[in-house]
Amino acid sequence: SLRNDSILRTDTIKTNVSAQITTRQYNAFSKPIKQSIPMIINQYKSAVTRWCHHHNQPFQWQPRYYEKIIRSHRELSNVRRYILNNPTRWHG
Repeated sequence: SLRNDSILRTDTIKTNVSAQITTRQYNAFSKPIKQSIPMIINQYKSAVTRWCHHHNQPFQWQPRYYEKIIRSHRELSNVRRYILNNPTRWHG
């Protein structure tokens, strides 16, 4: 039917567009893929949150937390440097 053809065309367009944007942008519009690192992290965070609530433990994830997959030794060095130096920037 015309409606089904329209749906198929829309899906094809979405697929083509998603190939042109970054993974981070695409993930903002879709669910994480099974067995992917974002899905594993999401499941871990959900499990920890459920456990804490079930055991009456006050807990919440840090707001404005930025998750990043480290892909090189250079990125790892930058993250380590940030972690070591960040407390010196805190204002008490």
